Amino acid sequence: MDITIAPRLLKGRITPPPSKSQAHRALIAAALAGGGSRIENLADSQDIQATSRCLAALCAPGSGLPLLDCGESGSTLRFLIPLSLVLRGGGRFTGRGRLMERPQEPYFRLVEEKHV
Repeated sequence: MDITIAPRLLKGRITPPPSKSQAHRALIAAALAGGGSRIENLADSQDIQATSRCLAALCAPGSGLPLLDCGESGSTLRFLIPLSLVLRGGGRFTGRGRLMERPQEPYFRLVEEKHV
């Protein structure tokens, strides 16, 4: 989006395009808040849908480790590994494409520390 602002009194309203990065965080905050949350101007993408789907699985009642399908979203995987450790003691993560080939060493250390 290109906007030119000339030196004069400004009026009007601009809605910036939705941010995928902020959308991940807003969904996570809403899930942790409990109750009802309202999020507006949410970026909709396969990554955001993956985060929403994983949060629903993570917050669903039940025993055992939830299955968290991150699709091809690296952000979903990186955000939900530590969150799943805190909320449920871990999770079973799946993904598509090259997601599971990406380096995840810091997260492996988190899991090892949690289970020591």
